[in-house]
Amino acid sequence: MNATQSQLSLEQYLELEKHAEIKHEFVDGQVYAMAGASKTHIRLMLNIARYLETKESCEVYTSDLKIIITEPPKVTYYPDVVAVCEDEPETHSTSHPCFVVEVLSESTKRIDLTEKKTNYQRIESLKAYMIVHQDQKLVEMHRRLEDGTWQHEQYIGGDIEIPCSNTKLTLEQIYKGVRE
Repeated sequence: MNATQSQLSLEQYLELEKHAEIKHEFVDGQVYAMAGASKTHIRLMLNIARYLETKESCEVYTSDLKIIITEPPKVTYYPDVVAVCEDEPETHSTSHPCFVVEVLSESTKRIDLTEKKTNYQRIESLKAYMIVHQDQKLVEMHRRLEDGTWQHEQYIGGDIEIPCSNTKLTLEQIYKGVRE
């Protein structure tokens, strides 16, 4: 699968993805191969997932669980970390994430900050979308307020309240073991 092929339906993509040797994301009929991550990217993702796994009341998954958005435009993404609080029968994907984390990479930065943010915010169950920068100790949180609007927060220190649980995360926990 690659982005130059003709458009696929979501169902065709999901069937092909079951047998694919590498992961692909799906955006409104187009399929895009995912590149490997740096050690720093992986460290940040694992730090967050490990901490949330010990504190989170929801199920926590890393980058192999797809999020599927079925309302047009139909998309699927493999976020770096996702918390799911609803019981779902599907074993390889979710349509009801509560909390999503993306670690920025140079190759994905533009998409993570624009397209993914917009698409994630269309998910009714999503309470927050956290963006973690690799090149500096900076975390951005897009948090859904009770009235349905979104609030943008930036953290360069202090505690970060994690939605879907009564947990807080610090930048020290997120960036533990990451070289400056």
